[in-house]
Amino acid sequence: HGELAYAWVDALRTADVSEVPALLPDFKKFRTDATPILRGLVQDETTEPRTQLNASLALLQNDLTQEDDLLNRALNASPDELLLIRNAFSAVEIRPSTVLWKVVDDPNVANPEKFNALCMLANADPQNSRWQTLGPFLAEQLVTQTSLSFALKWSDVLTPVQQWIIEPLAAVFHNADSTDTQRTVSVSILTNYG
Repeated sequence: HGELAYAWVDALRTADVSEVPALLPDFKKFRTDATPILRGLVQDETTEPRTQLNASLALLQNDLTQEDDLLNRALNASPDELLLIRNAFSAVEIRPSTVLWKVVDDPNVANPEKFNALCMLANADPQNSRWQTLGPFLAEQLVTQTSLSFALKWSDVLTPVQQWIIEPLAAVFHNADSTDTQRTVSVSILTNYG
């Protein structure tokens, strides 16, 4: 059993973000042997960030102390990584709404981190009345992404709160001061939201 656990840890350690969801359910089989190795990977500062993320996601299934580290990672994550974290939180019924709303309200937090916090909140707290006022901020963040593909991935993450983003995106499209790129992104997301 130990050799299989080591092989599983090695697969998880090198897994791409798209491969991690298929590996995580097997953690239960190897928990005893894999947990100390995964904890070592998380705690070792020389471990590659992707490997630390994968190890934390596996450990989260039985170790809710991983929540804080994963929340911090989510604030700087790519859309795919954020979805992975968000889905892992949902699987263990973690709803970090209070902490994330504090991030959004903190004037010292940069807009990209606030945006990521809101992306996590879109799933954790989609019924909150605060979304009504956040649509313009979300639209601005979406149309200023580095690429159309990233903007579309982020818009998928925000689907639970899309109703608050549609009107501000339409305003970007119709605004004479918007760049061609911003118009392209806004119309692409609007089409995606259908």
